[in-house]
Amino acid sequence: MRSIYRRLLDRPAYMFLTACDEPLERQNPRRFARAWVGLMALSIATGLGLVGLWGVGWRFFGDDYGRFVLPAAAAVVFLFAWPMRRSLVCASRLVGGEDPAGRMVIGAMLIVAAWACFLCLKPDWYRAEYAMPGWLAWIRPAAKVYRVLLVMPVWGCWSMLITVQFCRPGDRTEQAMRAFAHGCGPLTAAGCMAVPLAGTFAYFHYLGTGAQWTIPAVTIFVAIFGGFVLSRLGGGLRRSVLLADNLLAQLAFVLTYLAFR
Repeated sequence: MRSIYRRLLDRPAYMFLTACDEPLERQNPRRFARAWVGLMALSIATGLGLVGLWGVGWRFFGDDYGRFVLPAAAAVVFLFAWPMRRSLVCASRLVGGEDPAGRMVIGAMLIVAAWACFLCLKPDWYRAEYAMPGWLAWIRPAAKVYRVLLVMPVWGCWSMLITVQFCRPGDRTEQAMRAFAHGCGPLTAAGCMAVPLAGTFAYFHYLGTGAQWTIPAVTIFVAIFGGFVLSRLGGGLRRSVLLADNLLAQLAFVLTYLAFR
C-alpha cells in the first residue's frame, strides 16, 4: 500500500492537481505533456469517491429533515482536504489578492457555498425516467444525488483543458504548465468534453430538454469565461488559474443543476 501511495504521489497528473509549486519546478516539464489523461482518470475517481463517501454517510447517519447534513459535510471535507485543496488555495489567492484576511474570507465563502450546494441535493426518487435494461442499469444510479457527484468533478477537469485553448502561455507561465498546454490541443479538449457532456445528457434527462442543454451550456461558459478572467487576475496562464477554474466550473455545474431541479 505504501508503494502504491508513493507511485500515486509521483504521477504527473496527481502532482499537477495537488502539489505545491516547488516540487513541480524540480520535475522534467515533459512529464506533464500528457497529464490530461491522468487528470480525467482522477476526476472520475474523485466522483466515485464522493459517491462512496456519501453512501456510507447516508447509510449510517441518514438525513436530517430531508437535508444530508453529515454526508454533505463529509463530501466537503473530502474535496477540500485532498483533491481540491490546492484549487481552493489558488482560488482564494487569485480572488482575495495579497491580503491574507481577504484570502481567508474567499476560502471560507467557497467552502460554505459548496456545503450549501450539497445540502440542497436530494435523491428525487419520484422523478420518472425511461427504463434501462438490467445489465445497464448499474451505470445510472437511482438516487439522483449520486449522478451530480459523479459528473461534477469531470466538468471541473474539462475546464482545465479548455482554458489552455483560449489563454496562451506568457512570461509567467511555469514550464510544467507550458508542457501541459502544448500536450493538450483543441482536439483533445473537444474529445474529452464528450465524457461530461454524455453524462449530463444521460443522467439529467428527467429534468427536461431545456435543462439537458442549459446545464452543460452554463458550465462551458463559466469554464471558458472564468478561465479568461482568472488568467487576467493571475497575470497570465498559470497552473493556479487552471486549478481555480476547476473549482469554479464545478460550483457552476451544481448551481445550474439545482436551479432546474
